[in-house]
Amino acid sequence: SMVRVEEDESVTEAEYTHEDLVDLASDPDIAKHKNKIKEVEIAEIWLETSNVTVTGVKASGKLSFTSSSGTIILAEYQGLSIVDGGKLEIIPDAAALDQIEDTLLSNGEATIHYTVVLDGAPVAFDLKARYHVIATVGI
Repeated sequence: SMVRVEEDESVTEAEYTHEDLVDLASDPDIAKHKNKIKEVEIAEIWLETSNVTVTGVKASGKLSFTSSSGTIILAEYQGLSIVDGGKLEIIPDAAALDQIEDTLLSNGEATIHYTVVLDGAPVAFDLKARYHVIATVGI
């Protein structure tokens, strides 16, 4: 889902939180075979920014999810430039990535929480988290 981030003139650093449900059944091709999924891989995670009102703003933050063992930090990032039409690639922690892939395989879904901390001029922009998920089906 997309969220509109707006930082007013009186704020020089602001934190925004949002969450996304990654649901394998939301893809019709995967939903048809959801009982036959043998492996789930998250090949890529990125944040898309659009309709940016000011350049030169940097973002830091983290992505996390909740598992049966508590909150797991999937990735942390610093100093990413917020630009119009930007694609901010997120490099996940390998062990945490394995855990969320196991959660997706077991539950068919996982909720990812992301936090964005802005540092710079007042700005507004649209932010969308994207996930490239590959599900392998057994025959």
